[in-house]
Amino acid sequence: MESIYERYKEALKAGHLAVLRGRLEEAAGHYRTAAGLADERGLPHVGLGGVLLRLGRTDEALTAYARALGRAPRDEAALAGRADALVAAGRGAEAGELLDRLSTVLEESGRREEALRTVRRALESGETRRRLARERRLLRLLEPSAARSDTTAGDAAPAVETAEGLHPAEASAEALPPAETGAEATGPATTEELISRADAAAAAGEPGRALELYLEGAARYRDDGAIDAALDACGRALAVTPDAPRLHLTYVRLYLASGWRDHAAEKLLLLQRLLALDGSSEASAEAASLAAEAFGEDPRFGVAAAPPPAS
Repeated sequence: MESIYERYKEALKAGHLAVLRGRLEEAAGHYRTAAGLADERGLPHVGLGGVLLRLGRTDEALTAYARALGRAPRDEAALAGRADALVAAGRGAEAGELLDRLSTVLEESGRREEALRTVRRALESGETRRRLARERRLLRLLEPSAARSDTTAGDAAPAVETAEGLHPAEASAEALPPAETGAEATGPATTEELISRADAAAAAGEPGRALELYLEGAARYRDDGAIDAALDACGRALAVTPDAPRLHLTYVRLYLASGWRDHAAEKLLLLQRLLALDGSSEASAEAASLAAEAFGEDPRFGVAAAPPPAS
């Protein structure tokens, strides 16, 4: 008989997958199921809060995040998510208080740069002596590393940070790895022919082959600066292999190349949660590397996967 934890894990995974596919109402149902199976855990409530916030149901999102924090008061995703929901509700002062808590959690875990960025977000909701004092203290503690960062500032600004002001082809050079150079990539086939081959493989019931061809086609389009065509290729792949981590990592990189950082962050966060459940070490390492490269300043990407509940 399937254990409660296995059922919980499957419901949580189904919720993450539904969000990746854009099925938010379906995802909310799966997260509620997961919460019902393991109500003592904060993660399904965090997932539910994020979905409800995207659906514009801010009050319900606030309730879900409150439940998450009631179970895990120092959960970084719950603190950040509820702060975002409070801002959306026009309750900036309360959001600032949560960001104060998040800054403390980050500093205590040794992540001072993230703590500094978070306290500065809190300062946007209102200056207090405590926040200003924390900002000054963190700046002093970070002074040596800040100086090192300044010496490489000219080389360190990645294209994804300024992609909104660049043509996708210019942004993609930094945001994305080089295209695959397999036999077909250097052969006579055009990109359109590659996509046709992928369509044929999908129709023949060869999803793995189709995925490889779609991703190679997407890489070629990307290198030509045709980001919309690359996204279309990924959309075709999504219909065939919706759960492939490589596909979703490609989406993240394309979103970054287009300057859509919010979309990229949301997809990458969900993918990391899904990979934590599946235990795919190679894909998890690639996702973590991408998160560090593109979102090193975002405290949400420092959240570690929670261990399974005790049996």
